[in-house]
Amino acid sequence: GHEDRVESIDLQTKGSNSNTIISCSRDGLIKYWNINSGRCIRTLKGHANTINGIHRDGIRIVSASDDKTLKITDFHPHSKLKISSTDVYNDVSNSTTLARNVK
Repeated sequence: GHEDRVESIDLQTKGSNSNTIISCSRDGLIKYWNINSGRCIRTLKGHANTINGIHRDGIRIVSASDDKTLKITDFHPHSKLKISSTDVYNDVSNSTTLARNVK
């Protein structure tokens, strides 16, 4: 699991990623979980600090961090391909609110 407190989760119950959860934590990691097995499928790194909020839209994960960045990550959970991540905003003053409002 995470090495620090979980800050946010995103549950998916429909579509190709059904029965999965993504979680973010103060440990600076995003984890992708299989609900049925309870196992972590993949761990994503990229932020330099606490990740406060996440939102998933298809294969994209938007994450906001205390490092004052908002990242969009193209994510394929079972692929061994390199995950691409883009810094969208730098110097985000209230990253938690911003991540929750990205739809």
